[in-house]
Amino acid sequence: MSFKAILFDVDGMVIRSKKFSTQMQEQYGVSWDTMKPFFAGPFQACKIGKADLKEELSHVMKDWRWNNTVESLMKFWFEGGLEVNEQMTNLVSELREHGTRCYLSTNQEKHRLAFLRDEVGLGSLFDDIFSSCEIGHTKNESVFFEHVYKTLHAQDPSLQRSEILFADDHEENTTVAERAGFQTHLYKDFEAFEKLVI
Repeated sequence: MSFKAILFDVDGMVIRSKKFSTQMQEQYGVSWDTMKPFFAGPFQACKIGKADLKEELSHVMKDWRWNNTVESLMKFWFEGGLEVNEQMTNLVSELREHGTRCYLSTNQEKHRLAFLRDEVGLGSLFDDIFSSCEIGHTKNESVFFEHVYKTLHAQDPSLQRSEILFADDHEENTTVAERAGFQTHLYKDFEAFEKLVI
């Protein structure tokens, strides 16, 4: 099937790193029960640009028994177990060479977004990045997809919603995208996705 534009999920599709919370449990013995209040509260505000991760982490470092700097904690979070899915990045390059525009769509706070864009190099690999921290809404909200379509339609007024594919490994997100008129793919493995887009 041919699509004019494809939206790729970051974590789970392009990046396959082990979860930060899992790494904290395995390497430092910090339980999920200890970390859960942060991820259920302040981190949600960080993801939509309403709070700063660096500041919020400074409030929980003691509880997490992190005795180094907040910068070192962020470095461990962003770089620990980082694995880029080269099959996927090669596919993105191939698709772009053939004229398909490829974008990232991600629920991301601003510091990790900058790391992925600039340090990992995803900013140059994709045409653009749509992030919750910049849009102010996450992918389980219809306004996220309205923003995406408005942006893409401004670039190409002939673009129809049905010519955009949204791929994600969370069904709640694909459901919202489908309601917005996008084609969707619930990502489970590379081979099935490749067959769909090539």
